[in-house]
Amino acid sequence: MDREQLYAMMDQSATDFEKMSDAIWDFAELRFEEHKAAECQAEYLRSRGFDVTVGVGKLATAVVAEFGSGSPVIGIMGEYDALPGLSQEADALEKCPIEGKACGQGCGHHLLGTAAVEAACAVKTLIECGDIQGTIRYYGTPAEEGGGGKIHMIRYGCFDDLDVAISWHPSPNDTQIITQTLACIMFHVAFKGVAAHAAVAPDKGRSALDAAELMNIGVQFLREHIPDGSRIHYGFKDAGGSGSGNVVPDSAKLLYCVRGKTDVIALDLFERVRRIAQGAALMTDTELTEYKVVGSYGGMLLNRPLADAAYEELTHLIPIPFTQEEIDYANQYNRVNGAKENGYSVTLRTVDNALPFGSTDFADVSCVIPSVCLDVTTFAYGTSLHSWPVTAQGKSAGAKRGMHTAAKAMAGIAVRLCEDPELLAAAKADFAKSTEGYTYQSLLPEL
Repeated sequence: MDREQLYAMMDQSATDFEKMSDAIWDFAELRFEEHKAAECQAEYLRSRGFDVTVGVGKLATAVVAEFGSGSPVIGIMGEYDALPGLSQEADALEKCPIEGKACGQGCGHHLLGTAAVEAACAVKTLIECGDIQGTIRYYGTPAEEGGGGKIHMIRYGCFDDLDVAISWHPSPNDTQIITQTLACIMFHVAFKGVAAHAAVAPDKGRSALDAAELMNIGVQFLREHIPDGSRIHYGFKDAGGSGSGNVVPDSAKLLYCVRGKTDVIALDLFERVRRIAQGAALMTDTELTEYKVVGSYGGMLLNRPLADAAYEELTHLIPIPFTQEEIDYANQYNRVNGAKENGYSVTLRTVDNALPFGSTDFADVSCVIPSVCLDVTTFAYGTSLHSWPVTAQGKSAGAKRGMHTAAKAMAGIAVRLCEDPELLAAAKADFAKSTEGYTYQSLLPEL
């Protein structure tokens, strides 16, 4: 593979993908509602000669686009869902929601999905020209934010014939291979009490809100006794029915999330929190009416041969050559974020020195297929994902430069897999060893 020729070829169509990412930023559609984003990508992929299907299994906004034939079958996975409450004017240096728009690309998924399309198109061109042999497949996977689209696609057999899966994520930190994510279980907890007049007959009431608050206190004491790296967080869905201070609340509902370094740890925390909820119901003479999983992601399974190959590809692209104008732009957000004026991170972390990541449904893919996922710098250093400054930077030149970098790295990995059967065999052998005696299972409810 001549990398410089590959990169030069990709640069020729860079504007197409910048327009695509801007369009998906504008759409800002929530999980399972990404109809415009899915069709935008599908239409472009059709124009580039892919065989495209929109709607896979029960997922109306899932896209599968394929070109080529035979082995290896390489899947490059993208996302495009936005987040609620993160509507934001582009390039603004203060929180400034767009009137009439509730959602925003606060995790950079418009970049994520677009770079994956860009990489797939580059590999398709090489297959078409006869430079490499195999099958390239782009997957537009919906609802990463809380919906677990990839998990449903696993269940529907969408990835059954893949040899390798490749993806990436936009980042405000160092570029790296994602080697570890937190297994995550999200669940609703609901209590039912008895309403009563809080002044005239409080003895007749049983407060569901008291149960919820006692549960939260119990979990607070639990936090001292959980494994390092674990997380427990929550939010109120219903803080007491009508919210009147003069009525004993007969309902309360929370959304809890537990995370652990392994699936086993996350499941143990899920059960320990359940017992605290049961205890809170007992203490308040209320009823625990719901303890229901609404989301569940596994932990990332590291494939060392793929990780090492991906790292090598990134060494040809990092540090990303941000311009001074782009660095000056990022410095504005460094100040907003309370960080020093460091512009963008330019470090490439080794596989053994990778920073831990949050949670993603691509981790579930890594448990069923040899996989690799990159984390590539796109936002100003110190920016927090799932925040308005991410949405604000989403159309910036620096974000797009990072997007193109990720696309080139993913294309390079795919090309190497097509050219080097020994790498593919090593990845499959490593996966077989890692999953020996293991059966993948997700707690995520079926659609």
